[in-house]
Amino acid sequence: MAFKKFDFGYFAVSFWIGDGAMVICRPNGTDKVLVLGSPDSGDYAGQTRFLTMPGEINPAKVRERTYFSFFDDFQSIFWLPTA
Repeated sequence: MAFKKFDFGYFAVSFWIGDGAMVICRPNGTDKVLVLGSPDSGDYAGQTRFLTMPGEINPAKVRERTYFSFFDDFQSIFWLPTA
């Protein structure tokens, strides 16, 4: 994940591979949690996947796994890797 503050707010970009989670928790008083991706499911759910594996490093897969978010404020950022 990359994260940057600008005059207009914040920008985050993430590349999600695997079953973990990346989220941005909004400030108290807002009920929004921004999820920065989607966990693997189907045939690969629960299995280790790496960016260097055959079939993972191609333009379609990279676009599918890359997420962008703009937001005004946040309380915390969490990355929850799988065990």
